[in-house]
Amino acid sequence: MSEGFSQSPFDELRANGNCGNTEKEQRMIGRLKGVLVMKAPPALMIDVNGVGYELEAPMSTFYELPELGREVTLVIHYAQKEDAVNLYGFQSERERGLFRTLLKVSGIGAKTALSILSGVSADDFARMVASSNITALTRIPASARRPPSASWSSCATNSERVWRRSRRVA
Repeated sequence: MSEGFSQSPFDELRANGNCGNTEKEQRMIGRLKGVLVMKAPPALMIDVNGVGYELEAPMSTFYELPELGREVTLVIHYAQKEDAVNLYGFQSERERGLFRTLLKVSGIGAKTALSILSGVSADDFARMVASSNITALTRIPASARRPPSASWSSCATNSERVWRRSRRVA
């Protein structure tokens, strides 16, 4: 580093190998408001001041989308990997919270989490997990191949917490 220049917080992150992996960086896009220009489930595009943001969303969000050319606001989950940056859009904080909780369950990725949210509402899913209703959980198409008790019991505490917190937000 040249003399006279102070080290930025990003320099420290890079030196420690954490650049791109911090919670703060992964939440850099929290909401998008713009014109809906394309929708082809699970993909959609929102034009925000001339920039087209490509997103994926669960069917529950698609059902609530306006016609093409109309304004839409979605809450966003930003996911950065080594080879890609993906944006996922949701109608509510409740859905996004459940999506984030599902991603913490071993073996559940973004595609499976979107499928789960497409098959059941966030409230219903949280109730099923909180009541340990394994029969109902395994009826959700994307979750049928998951080993019931192992995956869903590890999700129960977080889902119930998200559901309760989101009830206050709504």
